[in-house]
Amino acid sequence: MDTQIRILVVCQNKGGDGKSTLTRLVAEFASRNQLRVLLIDMDPQCNLSKRFLAMETRGGLGAAIPPVHPDYVEGADDWDGRSSIADAFTGRINKYGLAPYPTPDEHIDILPGSGQEMREAELVRREEVLEKIVEQLRVLLHSPDMAELYDLVVIDTPPAKSPLVQSAIRAATHMVIPTQMAQQSIEGLHEMILQWRIENRNRPAAEQLQLIGVLPNKCRPVAIQTGLRDALGKDKALAPFLIPMKIGERTVFAEADHPDAQPKSVFDLPTSDKARQEATAACSYILHRMQFPVEAPAVAAEPMTEWVDHE
Repeated sequence: MDTQIRILVVCQNKGGDGKSTLTRLVAEFASRNQLRVLLIDMDPQCNLSKRFLAMETRGGLGAAIPPVHPDYVEGADDWDGRSSIADAFTGRINKYGLAPYPTPDEHIDILPGSGQEMREAELVRREEVLEKIVEQLRVLLHSPDMAELYDLVVIDTPPAKSPLVQSAIRAATHMVIPTQMAQQSIEGLHEMILQWRIENRNRPAAEQLQLIGVLPNKCRPVAIQTGLRDALGKDKALAPFLIPMKIGERTVFAEADHPDAQPKSVFDLPTSDKARQEATAACSYILHRMQFPVEAPAVAAEPMTEWVDHE
């Protein structure tokens, strides 16, 4: 493995397109390929954080906050024992640094979100503060120390045009856009492609953000989705970016988020399971495009007429 850290941002301005699920799947698949992974949860809803940590709530607002870090020693300095990616935008990083949390998967660490602080960062409009937020994550993740600790960083983002999304895109080396086969989601793809192009205009040639592509996600075998997928394949602006795999809308993906889920990961299902096959094909495609030493995907996209949910 080379010393260049690779950072994948999973983004789509519309909500409900499965960003957190895809983020988790990529991390779990990378772990099974012996890659050291850091997950970053930039979404104020903290759904990804809740998948891996016993998040707590603060006050009557119900905003999620990280639990006390397992390495915290009571009374040490002035640290309250909690670490969040939000600290990178509030100034706490300058005094305490960030402390990723271990997860039950030995190859995956996570920097969780902190709901209220992330929402405050989303609302920033002062130009000088906004620019600092946008640049902060890039400075943090491209440090030599980070490259020594991790091979891959995967960033989950909120469904919004916010400083947090801009910061994640600015920090990333690679980008993937999951989308449902729904009209609003597909309409939003043009804006995401434009955002990618604008970002690259501000980057030197050697540091261009690589767009892995658009991944059809949460797909169902119904006529309206068939028509939208066909239309997407004929769209001259979007078709070149369409990933030749899809992930179906299967209950097993949602069930895997439950604390008592068995098995804990889709990749622990039998190799004959359709959900595992789809997740493996999509994730191996993504990591292969990022030039990780994983086997190239063997499963291409099935024709829409053959998109059958076996559950």
